[in-house]
Amino acid sequence: MTTIGKFMSYLDAFARCLIGISFLIAVLSKASNRKLFTRFADAIRGMRLLRAAHITIAALSIVAAEATIVLLVVIAPALGLLLSVIVLTVFSLAIHFTVSRGLNTPCRCFGVSSAPMSKRHIWRNIFLITIAIIGLLRSALPNEPDVVGEIIAIFAGITCGVIVAAFDDIIDIFAPTNGFQ
Repeated sequence: MTTIGKFMSYLDAFARCLIGISFLIAVLSKASNRKLFTRFADAIRGMRLLRAAHITIAALSIVAAEATIVLLVVIAPALGLLLSVIVLTVFSLAIHFTVSRGLNTPCRCFGVSSAPMSKRHIWRNIFLITIAIIGLLRSALPNEPDVVGEIIAIFAGITCGVIVAAFDDIIDIFAPTNGFQ
């Protein structure tokens, strides 16, 4: 196998781990206790995209979809990556509609951040969508696993997933207050 072929064989593992850990952290940060779930539901309410009667159902559905992605990237990777593209696209549209109306709603994607939704959250989602599509395309090709390479790809995917989850905190540390919005 060529060097490019080996590199390409690691993309599937990297994408699955990055998407999987990102959504796992998202699920845990919303569903690990009632207070976090309530904050998440309040953020959905603040987006003013749904009627009040639908907020809790929407919040539960989002957490369920995210948990399903985590499970699917392990047992049916192509389905998990495809679902993540769909879910992230819907999230990006919801963020766009919220930001374009000038609403100052906190992004509770990963539970604890109080940073208001902004274009940077859409860019984060575009990054995740791109990785998921690359993984999806790569998963359709035959794979010749190399244990060491797979372990490195898995570690890199998990590391990047944690960085994605801490995105708001990282931006707040390095960017001026009115910087990368």
